[in-house]
Amino acid sequence: MEEGAKDARLFQAAIRELCTGKDYPLHLAALYGQVDLVREMLSQNGELARELNSLGQSPLHLASARGHVKVVKEILSKDADACFIRDRDGMIPLHAAAIKGRVEVLEVLVKANKATVFLLTETGEPILHLCANKNKFEALMKLVDLVEDAHFLNLRDQDALQEK
Repeated sequence: MEEGAKDARLFQAAIRELCTGKDYPLHLAALYGQVDLVREMLSQNGELARELNSLGQSPLHLASARGHVKVVKEILSKDADACFIRDRDGMIPLHAAAIKGRVEVLEVLVKANKATVFLLTETGEPILHLCANKNKFEALMKLVDLVEDAHFLNLRDQDALQEK
C-alpha cells in the first residue's frame, strides 16, 4: 500500500479516536503528513501551530520527527518562530528530527533559522551530540555541511567525538 494512502487511513482512524484527548486535530494532521489539512487549519488560526498536545509536543515536533517535509514547510510558512518551541522534554523540532535521522527535515529547519542549530537540549547537549549518541551519522554530516562553525560543545566543553 502506498505510504500516502496508508497515512490518510491512519489519519482518519486517529480522528475517530480523538476523544482520547492526546492530540488536537492539527497535531494529528501534522503527524500523518496531511499537508492540505494543516494548511486549512492554519489559515483559520495560525496560533494552532504553537499549541502543545498532552505529551508536550507541537505540530512541528510531530511532523519533524516523522519526516513530513511538506508539513514542516507549511507550518514554518505560517509561523517561522515555531522552530524555537520546546517540548515537555526541552527539545526543539530540530532535535526531534535529528534523533530520528530526518535529514531532509533538518535541512528545511536549519535553512529556516540557523540559530536553532546552536540551541542545547534541556540537559545541555548540542545537536551533534544527539546525532552521535543515536547513531544518526548521516544527520550529523548534513548538519556539519549546513553550518560553517561545526565546533559544538556540550556544557562540559566536550565535542561530539569526546563524549562518552
